[in-house]
Amino acid sequence: MAFVPAPRDNVAVVSVDAAHVRTSPSLAGGVIAQVKYGSQRPAIGQNADWFNVALPDSRQGWVAAGWITMRVNNDPANGYHGG
Repeated sequence: MAFVPAPRDNVAVVSVDAAHVRTSPSLAGGVIAQVKYGSQRPAIGQNADWFNVALPDSRQGWVAAGWITMRVNNDPANGYHGG
């Protein structure tokens, strides 16, 4: 599956104790960071079962879709308001 950009206001919320952020959308990708439960990272795009996320230090990496929940910042039902 090809890379698909995420809508601008999508946020990936970690739904497990800790999730590895990898260099590529595969278990073979090297681990560049770990994000903890409840962490919220901007979602940049998706490739099959992986989401590309922005890290606080300006790097980007991939997190398995099963470890995160997607939220839309501007959806009042989520209690999130982008700005």
